[in-house]
Formats: sequence, structure tokens, C-alpha cells
Amino acid sequence: MERKYIAFFIIFLVVGLAAGYAIGYYTGQGAAVAGVGVAKERVYTLGVTFALSGPVSSVCIQWEPVVKMAIDDLNNIAKSMGLNIVFKAYILDDGGTPEGALKNVQTFYSQGIKIVIGPALSSQVKAIKSFSDSYKILVVAPCSNSPAIALPDYIFRTQPSAVTESKALANLAMRENIKKALSFHIDDEFCNVFSQYFAKFLKELGGEVVYDMAYPPGQADYGSDVAALASWVEKLKPDCIFYCGYDTDGANVLTHAADIETLGKVRWLTVEGFYGAPEILTSKIVDFATKTKMLGIRPVPIANPLYDEFVEKLKKYGGIPTLCSENVYDAVMLVGLAILRTGGSTDTDVIKNALIEVAKTYYGPGGWGLFDENGDRLQASFRIWTLGTVNATYQYIDIGYISDSTIVFTKSPWSSE
Repeated sequence: MERKYIAFFIIFLVVGLAAGYAIGYYTGQGAAVAGVGVAKERVYTLGVTFALSGPVSSVCIQWEPVVKMAIDDLNNIAKSMGLNIVFKAYILDDGGTPEGALKNVQTFYSQGIKIVIGPALSSQVKAIKSFSDSYKILVVAPCSNSPAIALPDYIFRTQPSAVTESKALANLAMRENIKKALSFHIDDEFCNVFSQYFAKFLKELGGEVVYDMAYPPGQADYGSDVAALASWVEKLKPDCIFYCGYDTDGANVLTHAADIETLGKVRWLTVEGFYGAPEILTSKIVDFATKTKMLGIRPVPIANPLYDEFVEKLKKYGGIPTLCSENVYDAVMLVGLAILRTGGSTDTDVIKNALIEVAKTYYGPGGWGLFDENGDRLQASFRIWTLGTVNATYQYIDIGYISDSTIVFTKSPWSSE
């Protein structure tokens, strides 16, 4: 995979040079030195803010080896071109909170770092937006996709918009003959907006969301919320529960749900919120997913050999693919290539413009990098997944894909084969 990536990027960079871009160097936390052939090594540091503790940490911890892999690949590209530029990552834990993300971005800025990868959640991206705009800090967030913050600014997102994804899930619901759903989700930026758009698109297709129930984040236990959900299911008798949550709360919710007979009699649909989290992979939850014929979707190109190679190479770094891992890789690569294209400019407006151009021709494990007018990734295909057993181990299993309104199952759902 590494050779394929490097070959592709060198072709891109040669084209960039032919178009009039000189390759230069960025040093330390703030100074650029232009010109090819400078013998002294120059370092360009990227600020990285991830939730390495807190409710989504089991997913984000797996992003650290992804960043290391991307940094190594960028440095190999620079080396193969005879450049003495070296990329490094300065990673801070934001705890998965808006306040933590803002504090980290402010810390980066105080040290002269104005290029940031992360944070993970839309609520965190929303929290840093004003500071990012005020100080022209270029942010590439790998997992945020709330349309509420889709604005032309200094924030780019390598995760496609939740609007497109919620429409895809509504199409899947109708394909599964689900016309009456009840939404149950954590009360946060992403899940709230996703639930609203899912209801909108399901209604347009002839179905309905009969009730929307949000539970507060940060609780030690969600047993009472799940019990309340069961009461509403008894009363309203939906065909399906649309569930949106993350790793810690998701494991707690699904464990409680598995103990309530009423909740095991309806279908469950979900999205990528807890995808890849190891605490979900228990016998109780996997059996519940099979019993309820649970289906989830997540934004990943339907057939991308670079993604499969990315997964294999990540193992060498001790990592496993979790939610948005491929988008983390693409975010680092896109920023690094944009920096090379500018000749090592310290002006984030210049780097921002280069990022837009780089994305037009970039294709990585997360697919085509092209951004829309708001800086959100345009790629709009999704993999259908479920939970199951493969070779006597509990796993997340891809079983199909959605492209536009086309839905294809490539494996028999809920089969261990």
C-alpha cells in the first residue's frame, strides 16, 4: 500500500510543481524556509486533539496509530522527493468535551501551531469554531458531520454530511419494510440532528418517526432511560428503534436493552456512533443484535482497495480500524500534501486554498477527498454493517452497501459465514 500511496502522491506533487508551486519547508512551530535543497532538516508540527479519555475514548485511542502511520507516509513522500521536511504530530487529550477541545486548540495556537487535526465530535467542532475563525486556525475534523456547522470557514471535515447519511438510512429502512420508527439517542449535536433528518426523509418516503427520545450524556448508567424506552415501545408499537449513541453509553444501553423482552421484538437501526468500540462486542449484545436483526451504516466507499490495504498496514502499527479511522488518515495526508504544495507557507489562507486543490485529486482509504463549498467531504456511499461471530470471535461485519438509492447486500445478514 505504501508504494501505491507514494507513487500517487509524487505524481500529484510533480503536477503541482509544474503548475508553479515550489516545494519548501516549515520549521518548528512557526517559521517557513523556502527553497529546495536546504540541507538542514525542517520540522512541521501538526496539532492533534482526540478524546483519549472519556466516553468515546475506546474509538479515538485507535486513531493514534493511524496518525503515526500517516506521518510516516508523509515523511516517506518527502524523503523520496529528496526533501528535508519532516512532519510531526503533537497529540493532546480533550476528554471528548467541547471545553477540552477548545483548550487544546488554544494551547496549540499559543505554541505557534495553526493546523489542527480533530476533534472527534460535532459538539467539539462547534465549540472551537469561533476561536478558529478569529485566529485563522485551519482545522480538519475527521468524524464530525452535523449539518448545523456546515459553513464556509477554516474548518474542513473528512466525514460526509449527516444529511446524506440520514437519507441513506431512511432508504434502508424502507427497503427493510420499516415504516414506523421510534428514535432513541444521546442528546448531542450529531445524534440530535441525525434523528431530525432521518425523520424528515422517512416521512418523505411514506414512513414516520412516531416519537423522538433523547437521553443525557455523561451518566454512569442508562437503565432508567432504557426502561422508559421500553414503555414507549409498548405504547406506540413501532416497527423499529433508530438508535444513535457512542461506545460507553452504547454498550450500557444495549446491555440493558437485551434484558427487556419488548425491546428484543422490534428491529434496530443504527449508524456509526459506536462502530469499532470493543466494549460492544459481548455475547449479550451480539446475540441481541442478531435477535433484532440490527443493521448499521457508516460512510466508507463501497469498493476501495486502498481501504483494505490501509486496514492491513494499520495492524503493523498496533492499530485496529474503528469509526472514522480512514478519515483520520486522509485528514493528515491532505493537510501534509497541502503544506508541501504551498512551498511551506505559514499563511493558513494559502494552505487552505491549497487544501481545496489537493482534495480534488486525492484518493485515499476514505475515498475521494473532494470538498463541497462548506468544506465537507462530498463522497456519499455507505457500508451496511451488523454484529456477528466470525471464526468464534465477535466482530463488526460489513454485509452490503448503499450508493445513492441503490442498496445491495453482499453477504447474508446475521450470518456467521
